[in-house]
Amino acid sequence: MSNGWVLPDANIEYYEDLLKLLKNEFPNVLIHGFSPTMIYDASLKSEMDVDDSLKVLKRAGLDTLPGTAAEILTNRSRDLICPSKVNVSKWIDIVKSAHNVGIPSSATMMYGHVENIQERIEHLEILRNIQLETKGFTEFIPMTFMYEYSPIYNSGGKNLGATGTEDLKLYAVSRLMFRDLIPNIQVSWVKMGFKFAQISLTAGANDLGGTLGGDELSEASGAPDGVDASIEQLSNIVKDLGRLPIERNSKYTEFYPINY
Repeated sequence: MSNGWVLPDANIEYYEDLLKLLKNEFPNVLIHGFSPTMIYDASLKSEMDVDDSLKVLKRAGLDTLPGTAAEILTNRSRDLICPSKVNVSKWIDIVKSAHNVGIPSSATMMYGHVENIQERIEHLEILRNIQLETKGFTEFIPMTFMYEYSPIYNSGGKNLGATGTEDLKLYAVSRLMFRDLIPNIQVSWVKMGFKFAQISLTAGANDLGGTLGGDELSEASGAPDGVDASIEQLSNIVKDLGRLPIERNSKYTEFYPINY
C-alpha cells in the first residue's frame, strides 16, 4: 500500500481497463468506485490532470464516485488521523471536478475521534457549499467512529467515539443544514447496529445503507450486527416505522417498491 492506503502501482490506465472489463461483463450494473485519494494517486502516476483522469474513467464506465476519504474536512484533524490522504482543498477540488464532468458522488463524514463540534459544522458547511455550486452529491453518509480496535485507541487515545445522543444530533443537524439540497441522508446500519439505525431514521435520515457483500474494515472495527443483511431484514426495519421500503439505484434515479 502507498499514499492513503491505495494500490501502489494502480494508475488511471489500470482503473480504466478494470472499468471496461466490468462493464463488458455486467453492462447494466452501475459502478460506484474509487475514492478521491485513489483518483489523485492514480492521476499522479499517469501524469494526468484530475479532470482528464475523471473524463477517462467516465468514458470507461464509472457511474458514481464514493465521497470517502473525507473523514473530517479540516486540516488539523486530517494531520492527526489521515495525513497520507488528500488534504481538504484537494478533496474538494477532486469531488467538484467529478461533479463537473458528470460523475455524481456521495459525501461522507467520519466523526467521533479527534475532531471537535466546530469542525463537524465546518465539514457540513463545506459539503453544503459544494452542493450549492455543483448539485452533484446524491447522499450524505455520517459514519460514527468505531474506536474499540483502532490504533489510535490502542495507543492510549481517550474520549473516542460519539455517544448515541451525539449520533442523533448529527443526523438532525445535517437534515436542518441540507434540507432538500442534499435530499438523502443515509444511516450506516453496519456502524450503528440495526436497532439504533432504525431510531436514526426518525431523526432526519431517510436512507438505510445497503445489504453489502462484506465490509472488512467495519468487521475488523467491531461492527455490532455484522456486515451483511438481507433485503427482508432491512425492509422490516423500515416497515416497523410505518413506512414503505423502496429500493433505489446508486444515482437515486430509479426506485422500486419492495414487496416483503
